[in-house]
Amino acid sequence: MSFVETQAAFDPAVFRHAAKLGYLFEAPDVIAQIAAPVLLLTARSMMPGGDITAGLAAFETHWREGRRIHFEDTGYFLMFDQFESFVTALKDFLRA
Repeated sequence: MSFVETQAAFDPAVFRHAAKLGYLFEAPDVIAQIAAPVLLLTARSMMPGGDITAGLAAFETHWREGRRIHFEDTGYFLMFDQFESFVTALKDFLRA
């Protein structure tokens, strides 16, 4: 399909449904098995109306050792949008 055809076939209902999906890894039993320290970097949802609360709770309740850093003023590609802050957060985590 060409780009124009895919745009014409785009169904907004699919986009609205995707906005309601949480993190793909909300499985507490899987999270609890992670033995290494976890660095979870979050930003605002890329989907309008998206809610990351349930996914965050699954991680923060079940990880053995973890740290979450939220980047308030950025979107999905936080490593590009706030490169310096991203590198600083990663270095601080690796040095801890």
